[in-house]
Amino acid sequence: MEFNTFPVILEGWQAYNDNPLDPDAAALHFAQNFAFDECGDATVQNIGYSEYVGRVGDVSVYRDYGADYYFFTDESLTDDQ
Repeated sequence: MEFNTFPVILEGWQAYNDNPLDPDAAALHFAQNFAFDECGDATVQNIGYSEYVGRVGDVSVYRDYGADYYFFTDESLTDDQ
């Protein structure tokens, strides 16, 4: 599946270390506090093993369960609002 991803990831082990009981919550917390507008433009990536975690503003959070990392997508251009 293709995603418009930012050039930043959160390793699964980092999210687990931040919140062992709920690493997905740690990834959402990361997304809330990261300055995505300063990290560079999002690019289209094909990621085969993804699971939706949640959304913070214009950023969706997914987990690549094949490689155990979280990635972040730019939803600002895809909204129908």
